[in-house]
Amino acid sequence: MSTDRWFIIRGATETPALQKLDKVSRYPPGWAHGDGDAFSADVVKTARRVLTIAASLGLDGTDVFPRRDGGLVASVYTGLDVHDFTVHADGTLEWLHEHDDVEIESQPVTFAELEAKLIELARPQWHSYGYSWQTIMISAVGVSRAPHSLPQAPTERSPASIGIAPSLRPVDPAST
Repeated sequence: MSTDRWFIIRGATETPALQKLDKVSRYPPGWAHGDGDAFSADVVKTARRVLTIAASLGLDGTDVFPRRDGGLVASVYTGLDVHDFTVHADGTLEWLHEHDDVEIESQPVTFAELEAKLIELARPQWHSYGYSWQTIMISAVGVSRAPHSLPQAPTERSPASIGIAPSLRPVDPAST
């Protein structure tokens, strides 16, 4: 799945981690005290996709780190957990999970598995919207539109979803 299949929210391409990636991606060969390979366009593009999707899912605790071998590490922070998604110079991907600085798990992943892991990390943040998603989904499928209660209603300033589920404007109960 590529980022063109994701609804990228406004601002997801302007995060501090993505701004840092722009700077890091321009490091010349030898950037680390005479050592350090340049980063290929594919490695930078993949790291950008990871960070953009994370931001679009509401994972705003992100950072990026260069590797001397020409790879990049996109990190996602959730509480005491750190999830490092390494984009190796050869294009392979690896996921590392640490909790309170203790390694929990590390394994190679495909990009589809990486996306699934990002969704899994973001899902707990969506819980507060679960009820409004159910109402929205019923409203979108049904013949008539059910009114939304105001706390759950999506608005331009506070969407009920971040691109994962469709959102509808609240319906005036008198018009149904």
